[in-house]
Amino acid sequence: MAMIRQLGTPTLFVTISAAETKWPELLVALKKLVDGVIITEDDADQLEDDEKRRLIQSDPVTCASYFDKRFRALKGTWTTDNAINAFSPYIMGDYYYRVEFQHRGSPHVHMLIYLKDAPILDNTLEDPEAIASNVSEIEAFVDKIMSAKTVTLNPQLNELISSRQLHRHTRTCYKGGSRKLAKQCRFNIPFFPMDKTRLLTPFEDRGSRADIRALAREIRRYLDNNIDAILGSTMTFSDFLGVFGTTEENYILAVRSTLRSSKVVLARKPQDILTNNYNPKLLLLMGSNCDLQFVVNPYACCAYIV
Repeated sequence: MAMIRQLGTPTLFVTISAAETKWPELLVALKKLVDGVIITEDDADQLEDDEKRRLIQSDPVTCASYFDKRFRALKGTWTTDNAINAFSPYIMGDYYYRVEFQHRGSPHVHMLIYLKDAPILDNTLEDPEAIASNVSEIEAFVDKIMSAKTVTLNPQLNELISSRQLHRHTRTCYKGGSRKLAKQCRFNIPFFPMDKTRLLTPFEDRGSRADIRALAREIRRYLDNNIDAILGSTMTFSDFLGVFGTTEENYILAVRSTLRSSKVVLARKPQDILTNNYNPKLLLLMGSNCDLQFVVNPYACCAYIV
């Protein structure tokens, strides 16, 4: 809270998780430390999943230490404008992060990042043209920093997206009685397809547009019930709108009606509805699941991270 009062709104809220079973260099070290056996990274890749889990559970301290060193090395690349800086041409000025451990002992980091000269949402603006310019600047910035594409021109990145960034429903998704009965993911995934990256505000119809909220429910049901068909299709955004016989304007209103606060929604083809936000360079360097959000409400981030 003190940082926000002093420095203003952070640029990004970033979450980075560990991927112990996917890091062969860690498994090589664990095999030597736990069993006294020297193996190669290729050998580590071929280990059975049960064996990987045994090694990881046998030495959680080494796993946590390795994650910490890997994260710190990654963080160090953000302080100068270099080829591997995930946020280039922006550099990190200030930051705050917190490391949490899941029940199984695996660490992940929640981090607030201030990028020098990056745009922020200016809620003091009143002139419509100035507001539109500020929003456009933010949307262009987000497109430089984040992506939700499932398929890229980089085969290595494609493999990481497929194995690290695709959401898979688990019991955690359905915590709570009503969600469990309705099989409704508490992370609101599948994501809504979007023709371009947009900064959206909540739609406050005050009860006058029941049709918009009904459309939002219809879209959500369709996404929840047709995931495999959508992922395996060649459906375009226009085709997706055609399923509901709606216009782009009403679709945007429907998406806005599901929001409780302003949010940047990334461009997503229908085939990208399970792909979590990522930064390509960060994903390639860290090799583990990541999530990036442009900060619109800094105090909501504080409530989550502190």
